[in-house]
Amino acid sequence: MTWEVSRAYQKYMVQTFYANIWLRMFIDRPRVRYDGVYISVCQYTRTTNSFAPECLVTYYRYLRFFPNGAVLKYLSLEDPSKVVRLLVANFPDKHAFYGWFDMHDDTVSVTMRERTRPRVQYRMMLQIKNSHKRRHYKLAWKEYSNETEGREGHEEFDLKAFKPYYFSLVRCYVPESPCWDDTCIRK
Repeated sequence: MTWEVSRAYQKYMVQTFYANIWLRMFIDRPRVRYDGVYISVCQYTRTTNSFAPECLVTYYRYLRFFPNGAVLKYLSLEDPSKVVRLLVANFPDKHAFYGWFDMHDDTVSVTMRERTRPRVQYRMMLQIKNSHKRRHYKLAWKEYSNETEGREGHEEFDLKAFKPYYFSLVRCYVPESPCWDDTCIRK
């Protein structure tokens, strides 16, 4: 969608559905947030040895959206306090997923690939929902599949095992500039 088409569409939306009040559209219309990261906390039990028969494993799924339409997905055992600040556009981890997203009404469509397996393309459909007292803070799974180049069809994942994402505000990311140091920070 070009900039002109986007502007015309937004103007139509605000006039038709929001009584020509831009702030009302900004508050009421579902949108993804760029000032933080969406986090899904996942847990499963794993059998170990006879001394500790079961172990509870907690891992986190991170999803960050960028204003240019890019998206970054990362899976880690690390606590969010150690990871979220590092989720920048040029995140160096080879197991991170990179792709693009598109929105239609309250549905976010994400297409991405992992660097270590570039032949496999993943597709996610997420629905923007309200969470407790916050608007547009939850991304619920609608669909998740992958498709491998050279193979017929695609594989659908069972969504019962996937918890929804919840938004978490990030005040400061690690800067993307390679020359960044403390002298660059304005006081």
